[in-house]
Amino acid sequence: PAGHKGTFGRVLVVAGSKGMTGASVLCASGVLRSGAGMVRVFTEASCENVIHTALPEALVTTYNRNEPVNGDPEKVNGDPETTNESAGTVYAGTEKSAGSPQSLLSGAFRWCSGVVAGPGLGTDDTAFRIVRLLVEASCADGETRPFVFDADALNLLAAHPELMDTLGKRRNSAPVILTPHPAEFARLCGITVDMARKEREARGRALARRLRCILVLKDARTLVIGENDARIEVDAAASMDEGVLPAGGVFVNERGSDALATAGSGDVLSGILGAVLQRFPENPFGAVCLGVLVHALAGEEAAKRLGKSGVTASALPAEAGRILG
Repeated sequence: PAGHKGTFGRVLVVAGSKGMTGASVLCASGVLRSGAGMVRVFTEASCENVIHTALPEALVTTYNRNEPVNGDPEKVNGDPETTNESAGTVYAGTEKSAGSPQSLLSGAFRWCSGVVAGPGLGTDDTAFRIVRLLVEASCADGETRPFVFDADALNLLAAHPELMDTLGKRRNSAPVILTPHPAEFARLCGITVDMARKEREARGRALARRLRCILVLKDARTLVIGENDARIEVDAAASMDEGVLPAGGVFVNERGSDALATAGSGDVLSGILGAVLQRFPENPFGAVCLGVLVHALAGEEAAKRLGKSGVTASALPAEAGRILG
C-alpha cells in the first residue's frame, strides 16, 4: 500500500528500428502491463512518434543511427539509486537525440533497475555496438540488475562469439536471461535447427552453464533452464505463489496455446520477464518461470475471448496483467 512507481521497478527496453517500431511497443507494453512502475524505451529517432502514440505511459530516449557508438563500457554502468528519475534533459517524455548513442544509453542505463534488449533492434554495426556495451555492462564488478537478451540481441551474440565468451567469464550476481526460439537457439549453439530441437534440453543445459545464464527455450513446450541439474514440474496455480517458485534447474511449461504462434508474441514475453524480474529480485529463476507461465496463460485467455485465429500479440499484455492481478 505504501508503494510508488519507483518501488515496482524502472525497466529499460532497448528495442526498435526503422520498420520494426512495433517490436519496441509490444515489449514495453508487456513491461507495463505486468506490473513494472516505469518503462523507458531506448530506440532510434524514427520510432519516437509511434511509441508515444501507442504507449503514452512510456518514456523514450532516442538516438540517431548514423552517430558512432563509442566510449568506455564502464561509463554505461551506474548506481540507479543515486540517479534522478529522468535520464538527461527530457521534453514531453523524450530525451532528445543529441550526442552519441553511447552517451544517451549511459544516462538511460543509470536510470533503470533492469534491462530488456533486442526486439526489433536490428543487426547492423550500431546495434552490435549497443549490445556489446550492454553485455559488458552486465559483467561489470558489483552489477546486480537483471538483463534480458532477446531477438536481435541473440542474433548478434551468435554472430559475435566473443560476446558470449564475455558473458561466460562474468563473476558478478547479475541475472542474465536469454530467450531464443529454435532458430536463434541453433545459431547460438552453432548447430542445425533440427539438431537443436532433438537435443534441446542437453544443449540448453550446456549453454546455460557455459554462459552462466538462465535460458528460455521457446517452443510449444517452453523450457526454462538454469545452472543446476534438477528437473522441475510446477503446478500452474501453485506457481503463482512466490513461496513455491523454483530456484533453479529445468522448468517445463506445459501450458499455452498455438494462439501464441503470432508475430510479436516473443516481444511481449521479454517485456513480461523484464517486469516480473523486478517483482521477485531474490529469485530470478523463479521469476522467469512465472513470466513464461503468465505468457502461456495469457495466450489461453486471449484465445477464449478472441478465438485462436483472432489473437494478435497486442492482446497479450492486458491478459498478462489480469493474470498477475
